[in-house]
Amino acid sequence: MTTEEPHVASYVEPPNVERTSGKVLELMRHDNVAAAVLGPPALDGAEGPLVPIIPDWREAEEAWGARHRTVPINHMLTVRRDLLEAESETVAELYQAFRAPIEARKDSDTGTRARALRFGVSDELVAGLQVAIDYALAQEVIRTPVTVDELLPDFTRLLGER
Repeated sequence: MTTEEPHVASYVEPPNVERTSGKVLELMRHDNVAAAVLGPPALDGAEGPLVPIIPDWREAEEAWGARHRTVPINHMLTVRRDLLEAESETVAELYQAFRAPIEARKDSDTGTRARALRFGVSDELVAGLQVAIDYALAQEVIRTPVTVDELLPDFTRLLGER
């Protein structure tokens, strides 16, 4: 169940997705939802006995990261292939402009947050992409298998990394 529309207008959700309106905490209060994945912002102003489903979730988070050699990818800057082909120098300049702030932020954060901040194509990013592909296939978010190597050749050919 989700309360958000797809971020890509042409995307057709799999049949196991149900859309609802309202806030997740409100749905939980009215017994429409028994459990939810929530981040700290969603919990602002929460009332009542919210109980974590995963005991010792911080330890579980660290164990998951160690097992998969990555952290889940939340946001990623991407460009269309046609733009990368036509404006590879501009894309390279934009790409490099993100390096300094990301590296500076990594230096100020510790633990999982620091590992989550990545720049470029690293082994950790490749592992995260593979996990995302595996989960997306299992949940029918994508219907055709794809490999990480299939996602990166234009990037590596034009920007010279990996």
